[in-house]
Amino acid sequence: MAENKNNDHQIVITERPDWISFDDIHQLLYAAHISTREKGIKINTASMDAKALQAHIGESGQCFVALDGDKLVGTISVRIIERDTHYMHGKVTDPVLLGVLPEYRGKHISTLLFERVIRFAEEHTGVIEGRVAEENLHMQEILVKWGYQYVDFLSFKNTDHYTVVLYKWFPECPHSKLWLKLRYLLKKAYIKLRFKPGKIKRFGI
Repeated sequence: MAENKNNDHQIVITERPDWISFDDIHQLLYAAHISTREKGIKINTASMDAKALQAHIGESGQCFVALDGDKLVGTISVRIIERDTHYMHGKVTDPVLLGVLPEYRGKHISTLLFERVIRFAEEHTGVIEGRVAEENLHMQEILVKWGYQYVDFLSFKNTDHYTVVLYKWFPECPHSKLWLKLRYLLKKAYIKLRFKPGKIKRFGI
């Protein structure tokens, strides 16, 4: 079982052991997103029960956890999905369900979790996707740090925020970065002009 370690804080990143249930993962995610909810950003996956979490990850996915001794302090999962867009055709590693307990933030646990996810993507699909609420600038900064490119801007029905989509390819991006950025900015302008968050049409158009 592969592990990442932060020796300064005795944090270990590993695959979810059997003694940690998906109920435990649910409780951690709910606690981890308290500040997100206070900002008015609704993260549906943060409220999923254990059964829904397992279904969301799927049989081909994997759940990773951050442990401080025997204490669960962080988690992230990956699932493998198919995409057919102007920037990607085929299987993609999709990181989901990221959360770190508020009292453990600032200890680089999110970075350690993403290192593990990136290794998974390199081994299984060669490309990784990130979907982030537009207001979540901190997570966008983390993804850009890891070499992600902005590729799409979305508005989903009954969701109270816009969604930013970023991609990272291994070993390098197969597209022109200028082309990706231009397409992204045009899509962002179009979505914001036509739709309010929640895919509510502006001006009845």
